[in-house]
Amino acid sequence: MEGTTLIIVALLIVLVSLWLSFSKSSLKGLPGPWTNWLPIIGSFFIMTSKPFVKLTELSKKLGPVYRLRLGSIDVVVITDFEMMKEAFAKDAFMGRSPDSLLELGRETIETGAFNGTPWKEQRRFSLHMLRDLGFGKTRMEEHIKEEILEILERISDQEGKPVKHSYILAPSMSNNIASLVFGKRLKYDDPEQERLDRLVRALFRLFRYTPWQFFFPWLRAVMSTFNVGDKGRIFRVMREIKNYCR
Repeated sequence: MEGTTLIIVALLIVLVSLWLSFSKSSLKGLPGPWTNWLPIIGSFFIMTSKPFVKLTELSKKLGPVYRLRLGSIDVVVITDFEMMKEAFAKDAFMGRSPDSLLELGRETIETGAFNGTPWKEQRRFSLHMLRDLGFGKTRMEEHIKEEILEILERISDQEGKPVKHSYILAPSMSNNIASLVFGKRLKYDDPEQERLDRLVRALFRLFRYTPWQFFFPWLRAVMSTFNVGDKGRIFRVMREIKNYCR
């Protein structure tokens, strides 16, 4: 009898949690897979190592716009190119997500640096200044061509051996930015360039294992409270990158 009671109570809890979850969603009118109804994880478990393939497969059944419940977050998926262009031309899609893996400072939040009108003004100002420096102009092409020749030369130096392209492309991209902002580029074997490449690789390696936390904010809060995970290391690497750019 006790076992039966426990099962009934568990089922009631699951049903209530599902009802609360979907009754509060403003996206419940959109189609979605049945896995959206699963408590806690939602459709998270159907994602594969190539999520873009899975999302495309789902669009063939659900249409070009549908909803996925990933963890405790509702996600709208748009797979039609023309609809994407139309959507991202609207202000509602501008800015960044208010939910961040990193804790934003009070000044950043109050000035609206990541969202709202101030963010759009900063972006407009930044693009204006970058164009003055050569962004999108002919002289920028010369910097890019120089980097392409450097990449080809480094690949040819391997004499047919396997090449770890990430170790070549990272300094190439950072050099394009350095040429634009600082007016000079660094050689790949320059100690300062190697230091920057090492920091960027470390940051991306740490961030690679954190995106899932977007979909389980309650678990992220627990990890942050008990200082579990790579949050401390991410802040240390970001601080080093900031000091490098000064």
